[in-house]
Amino acid sequence: MILLKILKIQQIILKIAEAMDIMDEDLKFMRDIAEQEVINKYTTAKIEINMENINNISKDVDFDGIITHIGEQIAEATANGAEAVHI
Repeated sequence: MILLKILKIQQIILKIAEAMDIMDEDLKFMRDIAEQEVINKYTTAKIEINMENINNISKDVDFDGIITHIGEQIAEATANGAEAVHI
């Protein structure tokens, strides 16, 4: 009779130990997620534009085209940077 009670207590202790292991794994997982969120919050993508222009601008239309091109290049660099971060 005492032996049966001891075996039941042992089974209960084993179940508690298994539950604690699962909780410990969950806690580590949540900690990793929180750490990644903090890193993402304070890390920003750096956009660097290197442009060398040797052209002569003779009309306003040329200047508008250059501005449009620069804007497109910035948009493309931003999109590529966002894709690299969210892979």
